[in-house]
Amino acid sequence: MKRRCIHALYADILRIVLDEQGDRFTHIVYKANLNFRFARRLIEDLQKLQMIELRGNRYYILPRGMKYLQKFQELQDLLST
Repeated sequence: MKRRCIHALYADILRIVLDEQGDRFTHIVYKANLNFRFARRLIEDLQKLQMIELRGNRYYILPRGMKYLQKFQELQDLLST
């Protein structure tokens, strides 16, 4: 199995939160195939970077997170051609 870089992990979490229009921590962990401790660190990083926010018990993507996803996809497209 190929390892994901930190940027791909951030993008995976952001996509999950975006697709579900808000998601709980446990669901993010399982959908992103991460362990709980590492996932908590990544989610805390995304919160500090103001890409996601916690409302109640669900995480939601912020405009900065949307921009990250867009730029990450552009980079993937550039590298695949």
